[in-house]
Amino acid sequence: MGFLRRFAFAVFAAALTVAGAAAQEAGDFQPGRDYLLIDPPLPVRVPAGKVELIEFFNFSCPHCFRLQRDFNKWKSGEDMSDIALIRQPMVFPRFRGHFARAYYTLESLGVGEKFYGKVFGAIHRDRKLLNSKGRFIDWLEEEGFDAAKAEAAYDSFSVGVKVSRAEEFPAAYGVNSTPQLAVGGKYVVNAALSGTRERMFEILTALVAAERKALAGSQ
Repeated sequence: MGFLRRFAFAVFAAALTVAGAAAQEAGDFQPGRDYLLIDPPLPVRVPAGKVELIEFFNFSCPHCFRLQRDFNKWKSGEDMSDIALIRQPMVFPRFRGHFARAYYTLESLGVGEKFYGKVFGAIHRDRKLLNSKGRFIDWLEEEGFDAAKAEAAYDSFSVGVKVSRAEEFPAAYGVNSTPQLAVGGKYVVNAALSGTRERMFEILTALVAAERKALAGSQ
């Protein structure tokens, strides 16, 4: 067997080993059927020893809104002390990055997490049209923010840079729709594969446990 053939065989065998290990770690859940396996794994953006959990979302997405109740319930029953949650807005052409810019504006104002659910509620429960800069800034003013400061944050260079990165980042995960969750740069779970939101979080629990085990083994 020539070198190239031996090398190709070794790479293929390694891929099968990684996939098999992932399937074993996730219990009865299988990659490709219940979740997506990212191979090779992507770099994480969290401190060593932390489980990275990325939520891909868009404020305009009704499925993301409906997911929040189940996600909050899951978080309340999970040990979050070693989980680093990253909210990752998706940029859809229809809104030209507006809702990603809205999220990063909240982050810049120091209320990203506090107002995360409020924006979803305003759009999908209260039926407020926050689909433009002016409407979003007006709503922030109603919520007690200084309109000039909010607009300055919205138009800031730093927020613009984050929006530009958000346009490219999800592609590495093969994510082009919302909502989806990624664990440790290795796994992606969504309702399309899992079938139901309840099962989606059962799979998420197994994948978080698998990542914890992998992190413990690497120390």
